[in-house]
Amino acid sequence: MKYYLLYLFIFLSTIVLAQTTSTETMMHGGVSRSYIVHTPPGFDGNTPLPLVFVLHGLGDTADNMTNTGFNILANTDNFVVIYPQGTSSTLGTAWNNGVPISILDPTFNPDDMGFIESLIDLYTGTYGIDASRVYACGFSMGGIMSHRLGCELSHKITAVASMAGPMANSIQSSCSPSRAVPVMHIHGDADGTVNYNGDALFSLSSAPSTASTWASLNGCDDTPTTTSLPDTANDGFTITQDTYGNCTDEVEVILRTVHGAGHTWLGINNDIATTVEFWEFFKLYSNPDATTSNEEIVTEINFSIQPNPASDMIYISGIHEKMDIQIFNAVGQQMIQEKGSEEINISSLAKGYYFITVTDQNNGASTT
Repeated sequence: MKYYLLYLFIFLSTIVLAQTTSTETMMHGGVSRSYIVHTPPGFDGNTPLPLVFVLHGLGDTADNMTNTGFNILANTDNFVVIYPQGTSSTLGTAWNNGVPISILDPTFNPDDMGFIESLIDLYTGTYGIDASRVYACGFSMGGIMSHRLGCELSHKITAVASMAGPMANSIQSSCSPSRAVPVMHIHGDADGTVNYNGDALFSLSSAPSTASTWASLNGCDDTPTTTSLPDTANDGFTITQDTYGNCTDEVEVILRTVHGAGHTWLGINNDIATTVEFWEFFKLYSNPDATTSNEEIVTEINFSIQPNPASDMIYISGIHEKMDIQIFNAVGQQMIQEKGSEEINISSLAKGYYFITVTDQNNGASTT
């Protein structure tokens, strides 16, 4: 007979997040969603760190986005990176970012906004992330998704940045953030995949219109200040920067037009490196409105588990139907997720030590 010893350890974050890079899963809306999380060396969850979401493009993967260099920056500047994985569509892995993919694929309607928000709640509530410093960026379709996150999750997303992914027209027309959102958009004017001047087929705005929309939403000057960045690399590109100033809460909206560049993520051999520019922009800003909500998130849930050690079944008291229960193994891999269940069958688990996290979806409270 197999036996399991389940401990209520409040230091799960130390055990899980001591790993440098790991692939995790989360049940959201009845669907198993995956993501890659990278934590800097020595992270123990006790010191609140910033969190950066990095979203991949159409047909791409979270794993491929780990090659952008954010992990290296995270190790030196001490922040956490999450690379979420989009879901499959007839066009490839994609994000529900306002682009009308559903016209071509009627079955495509994932709750990506809820997925990202759940990750924010999980990592700010359980793993010690600083709720006032949560950022989102992406490439191409992931950049389009970042703009939507800025519009609809501005109470939890501090700032957004996009490389070659402008606003979807549907999001642009309905965007109503609850606060001024700092935005950086970089786009090549020779982009043949996502046109700098907009794309009628995929109902995409232009790069300049995206920037001016954010400037208007943020109460910035109507006319930007235009400057040329130093042409330091022999890459055939030059860069013009349009900066919208005098915005609400001293935020900025920045558009960088890379003259001659196509659909690419700029690196160390270019005049600017996209990854570095995004992080340097992000770390200028915090969201004080998110601090209070984070204090609410970490409210303790009092629950108990019987029997302990257990065999085959465990019984949880002190929970209700809108609580998520997650069971992790000793290295932080999620093994079981249930919703509002007082009885959980654990017979599929190997003998060993496990950790349970209970999260209240009503208020974001989470206890391990």
